[in-house]
Amino acid sequence: MSKIIFVAGLDNRPGDLTAKEQADLLKAGYPGVEVEFFRYSVDNSVVKKAIENSSNPIVVLFSAGCTKSAEISKYLLDKQISLKNLHINEPYTSSSSTLTLVDAAIKNGVPSSNVYSGGSESTGSKVKGATKLSDRKNHFQSLTPLAKLISKMGFSGSSGTSGSSGTSGSSGTSGSSGTSGSSGTSGSNETVAPVDNKLITGKIIITKKSGPGELTGDNEVELKQVRNLDITNAEFGGPGKELQFTEPGDYVLSITCTDDRIEPYELKVKVTKEDEIIAQPESKDKDADKKPIDGTRPIIAQIDKPTIVVPAIKMNKDKTSVDQDSYTKGMGYTPLIWYKAFAIEDRNLKSLRLYHSGLIPMIEFTFEDTKEVLKGENTPKDDATIDLFLNSSSKNLKSIHMIFKIKGFVQGTQKASQTYTITGTANIPGLYVQNNKTYRGTSFNVLKKICKELELGFNSNIKDTKDSMPWRNTNKKPYEFMDEIISRSYINDESYMAGYIDYYYCFNYVDLEKEMNRDATKDLGINSSAMSEQSKPDEVERLISLRLTNEQSQNASSNFIGSYTTLNESTKKSLQEGYATVTKTYDRNTKSFLVFTVDSTTSDGTETHILKGGQHDDKYQKENIKHKFLGKIDTDNVHADYNYAVTQNRINLNNLTKIVLNATLPNANWNLYKFMKIGVDLINPSSTPTNPSVRDHRYSGYYIIQDIEYLWNGKSMSQKLKLVKKELGKTPEEVRNDPPQQKKPEVKESNPNPGTTASVIPTPNSVYNVGQTYLVQDKSGKLYNLTVTSLLENGIEVTGTLKDSPIGMSSSTSSNLSVVSTNVETTGGTTSVTGGTTSIPPNVDNPFKNVTEIKAFQDWLDTNYPKWLQNGKLNKKAPGYGNYGTNTKNAYKSYGTIYDNYLKTPKGMSASTSS
Repeated sequence: MSKIIFVAGLDNRPGDLTAKEQADLLKAGYPGVEVEFFRYSVDNSVVKKAIENSSNPIVVLFSAGCTKSAEISKYLLDKQISLKNLHINEPYTSSSSTLTLVDAAIKNGVPSSNVYSGGSESTGSKVKGATKLSDRKNHFQSLTPLAKLISKMGFSGSSGTSGSSGTSGSSGTSGSSGTSGSSGTSGSNETVAPVDNKLITGKIIITKKSGPGELTGDNEVELKQVRNLDITNAEFGGPGKELQFTEPGDYVLSITCTDDRIEPYELKVKVTKEDEIIAQPESKDKDADKKPIDGTRPIIAQIDKPTIVVPAIKMNKDKTSVDQDSYTKGMGYTPLIWYKAFAIEDRNLKSLRLYHSGLIPMIEFTFEDTKEVLKGENTPKDDATIDLFLNSSSKNLKSIHMIFKIKGFVQGTQKASQTYTITGTANIPGLYVQNNKTYRGTSFNVLKKICKELELGFNSNIKDTKDSMPWRNTNKKPYEFMDEIISRSYINDESYMAGYIDYYYCFNYVDLEKEMNRDATKDLGINSSAMSEQSKPDEVERLISLRLTNEQSQNASSNFIGSYTTLNESTKKSLQEGYATVTKTYDRNTKSFLVFTVDSTTSDGTETHILKGGQHDDKYQKENIKHKFLGKIDTDNVHADYNYAVTQNRINLNNLTKIVLNATLPNANWNLYKFMKIGVDLINPSSTPTNPSVRDHRYSGYYIIQDIEYLWNGKSMSQKLKLVKKELGKTPEEVRNDPPQQKKPEVKESNPNPGTTASVIPTPNSVYNVGQTYLVQDKSGKLYNLTVTSLLENGIEVTGTLKDSPIGMSSSTSSNLSVVSTNVETTGGTTSVTGGTTSIPPNVDNPFKNVTEIKAFQDWLDTNYPKWLQNGKLNKKAPGYGNYGTNTKNAYKSYGTIYDNYLKTPKGMSASTSS
């Protein structure tokens, strides 16, 4: 008995069988046969070597292994091994590249009846003349009935014999004994004899021995030499001469040759009734199927490439080991962990998780140390590192090769093969060292400079930010400082930034609102599932629309969502954070409070439900406001929107995660990256009276990828995504019938720091000027002369000298006095005065009758409040002088009451403030 060389199907998805388990299914159908098996990712040279070392073997290619059909069939032909010995079971013919490879094998001489179909495009139904196995239960279980069939057919001898004979029929196809074929298709069968120095010539004759109908067509074919080989072949089924059966049913065919060296044999055929074919209208676009997919690959622009050096993994090859050759050829298709010239193989790897902690890539894995690599001298010491390599299976998608510092090393329970759990952080040495340094420029350019120092690349979807200032790192590690810069970054009121270091040593600085508004309808990606691994060199045929789905027909695609959970935290977030935030900061430089009202961005509500209060009701949104005091700062050395930006970025990032979709992809999709916009289509298991649509419109739509993890469970690789968005989708009926939803108002005040048009509340003691004398009155009504010596930093009190005020002062004596109603306290010779709080005057919109009155007010401001206009005076400059604009109006809100009292004060006195 010869042996079977078996190339297995996929084994890296949840529910897949290992290559060994698949081989065991073959053995179950052919007890006692020897099976040498290989994984689907094995190099073709390894399979060829196994064939060469075997005597006339049977070769079975299954599922993903069928991509080797063309090359293995050619190798068998070159080695003069009968192509009847090659069986191609349930190839993934949904892929045009796989179908092309199988068709090439048939053209090389593999009988089409040696291709077995499970009845769908994903299991070989596109191959004309394919055999459908009886007793097939599912995809993997098809291996057992296939082996039973092989056991009945036996092993064919070496080639040099006469060729193939087959039948075709409008009522069905001829095939191997016990199998059935679809009607109207053709099949072929070979007759083989031992190699002889003399070519076998003559005719192959097929006749009906029994059956309900008749065999029609050309049943006699001359044997012809194949190219310059010592092989002859007979091909049945030329144009107009196809072998056909007039009636469905069970037939026995007799196949003979006019050359006596070929023994006759019988073939049993089951012919099924021909399916009725309904004519379809001709396509208006005959070349539609030839057109390339319209779209582009979504990528974030690389501005600077990384300069950090990652040494290649080098493995000393054991030339005597076939297993090692197979392992090295398929390196990275399952996780390869490299430690001190030792490889931790996937069969010993119990679990692995590649993820991010903040900005930084991290790794955690558990493995069984069967070779005792980590004992003795090789026990990890300080600053020890490990390599991780994951192969993307595409030359156009980056594979992951990253080095990690071993951060944690935990030994499991003592046993012979010790188990260890290792955690690691990205090996970027400068990232973890504190420093003190000042960088000048925008956050965009400063982060670029820091990345250059760390030898990281720099990627972004923007060209620059509008936040130039001196950025000071005070004893922080670079990643902490980078995080702080991002939190204070600013472009405009609609943008908010995020950043991270990817698995390719590049820092990514992303405007999330810009990405969310990007048109992703034509995004394309490369199908990175292993089924397409052996595709054409240009990989054009692997391009697919980049949109995730749980639709079962896509389960072999890298877009397939195997499982998911949803989370809606819109109400929770509104209860905790409110719908808007009013922040207040005290500016030591101007002795004033900066007040900003910040709200998150929303869509226009045409196709989504805006999650801010009840629909069509913004009353609760206006009421649910959170107030926050951010402390004291100096604004003279920060960018104009420094205070506003930190709240804007925080609120928008928080609101972006109102809706969360945690999705697991059984086939890792290498096109995806963090903070990328991605479309999602979720399909319900079935429709119901309350939910008639199969599509889940609420949770389908566009998301931002907040996080990506790569997971290994000991058997297969998967990918876990955290997808986020801020609004729920609408059903088609809601989009058509709902009244236009008004975009929720975003009540934002002027946001800059002083120096532009900040919303500033003056401190009560700011109405006083140091050195000026004021006429003040205590609670009892007694008058004093107060000469101010300082303004206290609490914004409320002043210090100065206090003298009794003579009654009936002359105008010359009192001309430098200001009248103020206030509380006066004297302690230890120092007078403390608490000023009255300024109130907003009535008629703010139009308090002046003419331009002259406006100019008088502006002149008064220049004299008494020399920093009222953008930290300075107006100085009678056009076009603002005499114009009641925003700045003058804001000043009137703050000082109008004081000015009105000033105008009412008798000649010789000026009223500086009034409680």
